[in-house]
Amino acid sequence: MSSDVSVVSRGGVVEGVAGRSDVIVVAVVSDEMHPTLRSGQRVMIDTNDRCPSPPGVFAVWDGVGLILRRIEVIHGDRPVRVRMSPDNARYESVEVPLSEMRIRGRAFAVYRPL
Repeated sequence: MSSDVSVVSRGGVVEGVAGRSDVIVVAVVSDEMHPTLRSGQRVMIDTNDRCPSPPGVFAVWDGVGLILRRIEVIHGDRPVRVRMSPDNARYESVEVPLSEMRIRGRAFAVYRPL
């Protein structure tokens, strides 16, 4: 498991999350972020943190729905570009201008049923 996302098991509590309007929960429904995230898990997203520096796992609007991807800034490019990568090597990374990204927020915790 990547160190940039915490894991919470059934009955676990992520301190400070209850009642926050800036947190959304995204269900993992594919294997694109495997092994970091697995189908059936729920990922908590901080919608106040949309800056991809430092790199991390983010929820991104792809025009159809929210997807989870590892995003990092490609330094030296102008205009600024980012690399969106699935953790599963069977899928390809893409590079896009940051201005075209629709980042909803940074992943900070995962709920994993027992």
